[in-house]
Amino acid sequence: MSVVPIPRRSAAPQTETAADWLGVAAAGTLIAAGVLLLARKRRAGAATAAVGTALALIEHRDTVRHWWAQLPGLADQLQVMLRQMQDRVRDLAARGDEIIQSAASLGQPPETPHSEG
Repeated sequence: MSVVPIPRRSAAPQTETAADWLGVAAAGTLIAAGVLLLARKRRAGAATAAVGTALALIEHRDTVRHWWAQLPGLADQLQVMLRQMQDRVRDLAARGDEIIQSAASLGQPPETPHSEG
């Protein structure tokens, strides 16, 4: 029989504390990486930055999962944009050839922006 009841600790504060420490560790590691890079210690700074980034990613697992799920759609959009850019460059190249041919048919050499003056 106890005179003073002792409350039991729940698991929630421990996980919050663990997450807080993980964030502190990630931030400290990234700060240390910045200091090492400023001190021109490239290898040590890069390795420390990689560890800090990994710790930050571990802390934000849900965000990383969401981004990972969105990655295929973003890759598809990027591929469509690249195709459109390729088509535009081909059109511009064809128009440039047409301008050069029409200038040549007039008997005048086309002016080039790289001409020496």
